[in-house]
Amino acid sequence: MSGELDGSLLKVFVAIIECHGFSAAAERLHKTQSTISQSLQRLEEIVGTPLVQRTSRSVSLTPSGETFLIYARQILKLHADAINAMHRPEAQACIHVGMPEDYAQFCLAEVLRDFQAQFPNVRPDICCEMSTALVSRLQRGELDLVLGVQHANLQPGEYLCDEPLV
Repeated sequence: MSGELDGSLLKVFVAIIECHGFSAAAERLHKTQSTISQSLQRLEEIVGTPLVQRTSRSVSLTPSGETFLIYARQILKLHADAINAMHRPEAQACIHVGMPEDYAQFCLAEVLRDFQAQFPNVRPDICCEMSTALVSRLQRGELDLVLGVQHANLQPGEYLCDEPLV
């Protein structure tokens, strides 16, 4: 790895994936397609591995790109959170939420974005652990809400869905 990660390069990478291509990413970011391509090339040089596979009709993630996308989204989210934290009122409510890391990786960024839009004066505090540990923390009053896997020996919660076995 050579160089430092620049937030604008991360935004380009995420936009390419979310927009399913360079042209749409360029339009979203108000840049030229050439600039988008050069930015991705620079990012791949910095991380030292290809992140996407390009064809004339599609863009897909490499295995390294799949891993890097998780981190890129988290970094961009933290960046936005840091900026937003400076614009929040001092007196803020806090909700303590627990969930397994698998759930957090799958849906947390989108859920937090929607939550923040609906409840700008509530600061979520997220704790990721195994479901059994989270339920114990809920029972001790350390957490306000737990999204987890129901085990036979745990007290019942509200059923949300079944997960397919993979």
